[in-house]
Amino acid sequence: MGWTILVIIVVVVLQIYFATSFASIAVDKGYEYKSHFWGCFIFGIVGFCMVAALPDQKLRQLTKKDTPAVPVGDGWVCSCGRVNANYVSTCTCGVNKRDRK
Repeated sequence: MGWTILVIIVVVVLQIYFATSFASIAVDKGYEYKSHFWGCFIFGIVGFCMVAALPDQKLRQLTKKDTPAVPVGDGWVCSCGRVNANYVSTCTCGVNKRDRK
């Protein structure tokens, strides 16, 4: 009985530690701390994988430009700087070729 309580306490302390760490990673990626802390705490490794798979919103905002896509030779250059073939209608960053200003 005594070992069971000790194991439960150790598991809860480790869960809090890892949930705090992964919630901080979510904040670094541009997401809210509280919701990701509880998600990681409650769902454990599934929550950790969820945070690891989150796209980086801060990086997306830095690389996203307001310049429209411009045609170039056999393709077009997206506002993110990628050169896409003519048959590609949407860049990997999400900008549609037809969404030009």
